[in-house]
Amino acid sequence: MNKNIIFFLLLTFASCQEQAGTEKKEFTIAEVNPTWESHISEIFSDHCVSCHSDGNVADFSLETYEQVKDKAKNALRAIKAKRMPPWAPGETESCEPNELGWKDDPTLTQEEISLLEKWIDSDYPIGEKNQEKPIKKTLEQAFRSDIKMTIPEYTIIGEKWGGSDDMLRCFVLDPNITDDTWMTNFRITPGNKEVVHHVGLWLDKEGHSSKMAGEKGYYDCFGDVGVEVSLIGGWNPGYPPYTPPQGTGIHIPEGSKIIMQIHYHIHQEYKEPPKDSTMLALEVIKDEPMFKTLVWQWGSVHDSRFDENGNQIPNGLVSGPYDEKGYPDFVIPANVKNHEETILFTLPENFPEVSLFGIGTHMHYLGKNMEVILHRKNPEKDQKKKECLIATPNYNFYYQRMYYYNTKFPGGRWIVPRIKGGDTLEFKCNFDNTLNNPFLAYALEEYDDINEPIDVRLGNTSLDEMCLALLAVVWKGD
Repeated sequence: MNKNIIFFLLLTFASCQEQAGTEKKEFTIAEVNPTWESHISEIFSDHCVSCHSDGNVADFSLETYEQVKDKAKNALRAIKAKRMPPWAPGETESCEPNELGWKDDPTLTQEEISLLEKWIDSDYPIGEKNQEKPIKKTLEQAFRSDIKMTIPEYTIIGEKWGGSDDMLRCFVLDPNITDDTWMTNFRITPGNKEVVHHVGLWLDKEGHSSKMAGEKGYYDCFGDVGVEVSLIGGWNPGYPPYTPPQGTGIHIPEGSKIIMQIHYHIHQEYKEPPKDSTMLALEVIKDEPMFKTLVWQWGSVHDSRFDENGNQIPNGLVSGPYDEKGYPDFVIPANVKNHEETILFTLPENFPEVSLFGIGTHMHYLGKNMEVILHRKNPEKDQKKKECLIATPNYNFYYQRMYYYNTKFPGGRWIVPRIKGGDTLEFKCNFDNTLNNPFLAYALEEYDDINEPIDVRLGNTSLDEMCLALLAVVWKGD
């Protein structure tokens, strides 16, 4: 496989991420003369160096004055275009940003962008001391490791050696759970940050993934991990470690396996194929917690369902302009730039109320935007009848993650969106199936016999698609 579009973006534009524990600074810039010492070093420290530093996944560093000066104009263009830092949520015509805000949002404030622009226009002043103020680092948060697991040492066979510079591998780990256990936290430690692009963590309660992995302990897994699972979480470079809501736990039954899906990305020259030995640590308890947590995966149905009399059940795909089977069909026609598929799902009336503290969207290369909208049957006084839970107009397949609300927990009740029986969830996905979509052009490079767009349906290959929402929920009791 040729070097992917992300390599091009990382070479051309500055990827900026926010580090744990930082807060956005508000500035009044009318009379401010920004310098490296007083303003710019802190901006890049807060938003960039957790990826753009020696030994990390980005292909160039932004740790010193000279490095930032050299890339500043490209960085500013990428920031203004919202290509960088990678952050999918945003506002659309049909969805306004949630009122709570998002945790760990790495985007720069308008004041920070204006300061960077003014610094560039002023010819990159260092400051009064004329010194290259060093970029600060953020220390890792404390964590208790009860169970530790490491993937078998894996060699990434890149394009230089006849393999691929981008690959997704699923490693099956055995936590050796012999009785019911509850996971309260986890940490993923990449074994080689230069090539580990991101990591997904999945719970396989039945242990079926062991057969797929075989003796070598891993298997190929683009998109789907291939077995019935529930999402635990993941790791993305530059973001703070995952910390679940206090007092919650994920149930790990006896005999469960954990699948670690790793995206490897080679972006520099190596004399020999690089190796990786990523580690996972779990924090667990034996006593059942008061609050349970789980990540639902909803969407991506093949077609609408019908009852025994042939009447359409109001759960499934909504009719679209390109349906040719006489009923809704998930198909993204070739050479259509803004195709939309919508899926509805109504919760049973006896479904217990849950609190939504995190949400993510998942599509493949054609995906451009996904919106998740909640339609409440009987809203309470503090609730909207229709609430947009997330829109991701800056969606990028290679920068997927969960997004967590700025949750509060006063008086024993979560101040986050609540969902209960009778409510309807609407999943709306937009796709670009034209060669103007650079991700499609990249996907076509994998095929010798396909060089132009084709009709795309649901599936797990690079020329298939999905429309899937990931909802992290908490509830009390069983």
